[in-house]
Amino acid sequence: MLKRLICDPAMLWSAARRRAREALPLDAWTGNGRAWLPSRLSVDLTYACNSECAACCQRGEYSHFEPRPPDRARMLDPDALAAVIGEARGWRPTVYLTGGEPLLHPELARIIGEIKGAGLYCSLNTNGALLAERAGALCASGVDKVIVSVEPSAGAQAANRGIPFSAIHAGLAALRARKPRPEIALNCVITPRNWRELDGLPDAAAALGVSNVTLQHFMFSDRALIAAHRAFLADFGEPEACYGNTIMDAGEIDAAALRKSLGGFDIAGFKPRIDPPVPVSRLRDYYASPKTRLPGHCLAPWTTAAILPDGGISLCRPIRIGMAGRDRIRDVWNGEKARKFRRALLKQGLLPGCARCCSRRFT
Repeated sequence: MLKRLICDPAMLWSAARRRAREALPLDAWTGNGRAWLPSRLSVDLTYACNSECAACCQRGEYSHFEPRPPDRARMLDPDALAAVIGEARGWRPTVYLTGGEPLLHPELARIIGEIKGAGLYCSLNTNGALLAERAGALCASGVDKVIVSVEPSAGAQAANRGIPFSAIHAGLAALRARKPRPEIALNCVITPRNWRELDGLPDAAAALGVSNVTLQHFMFSDRALIAAHRAFLADFGEPEACYGNTIMDAGEIDAAALRKSLGGFDIAGFKPRIDPPVPVSRLRDYYASPKTRLPGHCLAPWTTAAILPDGGISLCRPIRIGMAGRDRIRDVWNGEKARKFRRALLKQGLLPGCARCCSRRFT
């Protein structure tokens, strides 16, 4: 990635701007609910998926949606997204493509091509099942980074995702065999099903030939917090908003044993990025209960615009502020609804359902 950034000053500016805004959120500190234009576009291309991962917050055994699951057949209209990308050319946010499984979108190559044609940095998250088949189109489109979600061992991968490491390995080999070659990274979510096997993550990464690894803490909540969050959404004018989270007994993960596993990475010289960056001294608090308060804050409504499969423009996925292809982000980003939401977030500190959201940042 560093080589790409050095060779592309516009991309370097995008990355530096995003990091600076996360480190020094001056617009959030003003308290008036206004924000500079987003430094990141997070695009949900579809909620369709070709896997049934056990711990997925959208489809897994712990997932919970109110009032209903999302529409998993819908695909984002490329023309609507093109309007957003054309506008974003002026301030150069980074673009992150996710889902569901984004490789299922029939016009993915066109979408990435338009993002790169606008001079924007583009990363994509995938379960890897279709990588070998789609590697040529991905590389030809110019995607900058491909992030593959995996489990910490071959056994956990087969049991929890149903996609063998052999398929991931073939997909990554196909990406490396083509040019321009994207940066490749792995993402592993800590779950009740795999936390005992985290010691195998260094070997799994080595077997796949990847050193860039993110270890992500599990996103979870409980029914009481979700009910309180739904009440907030209703009061905010979103009574039909689809709010999803993961219902989990936090006691299933032994925080002391998890801390020992993470410490073992330092001894072995394996350095995954931890996201969100919860201090190891607070792991017990993190997994004790979603009601346990932690330090930190959420900057997503100031830094990230989410684009949903139906074209909705969102600050935080249940909070819609406009429609792609109809509204300009410049017009809705600091509209009355957006500013009201940010002020409410500043006043309340953290919304009930966001206690363990993966987008939250910890001081």
